[in-house]
Amino acid sequence: MADEVRAEITRILRSAGLTPAQARNMSLEELVDKFDENDGDAEDAEAEQKHQALKNQREGEAPYIAATVPQKMEGWVISFATLPTINKDTATRMWVITIYCHPGSYLIGDKYVVGRPTAKDCILALQVTMAYPWVGKARRPMTLLLAWRMKDMLDELDGFCMMHGILPRHETLEEAQKACQEHDTDVNGHNHPMDNVEAEEEEEVSEVEKLREEGNEFFVSRKYQKALTKYSEALQLDESHAPLYSNRSICYLRLGCADKAIADADEAIRLKPEWQKPYARKAEALRAQGKLADVQKLYEDCIKQFKHNAYFQDALAALQKGECKQ
Repeated sequence: MADEVRAEITRILRSAGLTPAQARNMSLEELVDKFDENDGDAEDAEAEQKHQALKNQREGEAPYIAATVPQKMEGWVISFATLPTINKDTATRMWVITIYCHPGSYLIGDKYVVGRPTAKDCILALQVTMAYPWVGKARRPMTLLLAWRMKDMLDELDGFCMMHGILPRHETLEEAQKACQEHDTDVNGHNHPMDNVEAEEEEEVSEVEKLREEGNEFFVSRKYQKALTKYSEALQLDESHAPLYSNRSICYLRLGCADKAIADADEAIRLKPEWQKPYARKAEALRAQGKLADVQKLYEDCIKQFKHNAYFQDALAALQKGECKQ
């Protein structure tokens, strides 16, 4: 019995970071203070573990819930910016992704990440917000405004919107500059001093991305031949860039070259089969050729491959009604 008591006392002391010898040299008040301090640390650690467990659970469930929640007549805005905090483990600045609801301009979701957010981070933030919004019930918005600073991930986010039946809108540079001037913030989200690595990453924009952005600007202006030329120049530098093939595909279609549009869509699908947009490009090109049976089969295959995809389900329903939805 004495050995069991001794072992239990030793265990309790170890939980406070003490050995029996250290405890014998401490007063009763010092021991009480030590255990009070340790209890506080333990409670904080336990609370943090519970919070992280709940966060992990929600992030795991969110993709499935977000695909099935009802749609509400409202618009959301997604953006991100730096935080004053530096992650102590990686010495990297923390960023926060924020999602606001309009009308009302109230925050309904956020996500903290180490380093500049990726498209995957932003998509997960949107899924969690749809499934577990801070305000109101689970829902999808009708529209989503993508901040100009997210220009390098628009293809992925547009694909996410397509999959969930959301209409994306891209903030222009002029809109971003005006908003940042009003709020005294940085147009790229760097609201705090950048470290050397961040500054180098901000300055290092590849030639491929420059050509791609130039092509996007021409496309928005409906200068399809010039846009096609820019995408082709970029592909000469990077033949494995799926979004470039997808973008060039729609240019070919707008110029009346459906065969070439299908070829580029197929190449984009080969390079990135999990991405939905090139399938929609191919369907549009097939429809331009009058191959409605092929379009229907493509939509049916996409519905099987991308479960709960509102875009392809709606497109198939419209096709079957003879509406040929764009």
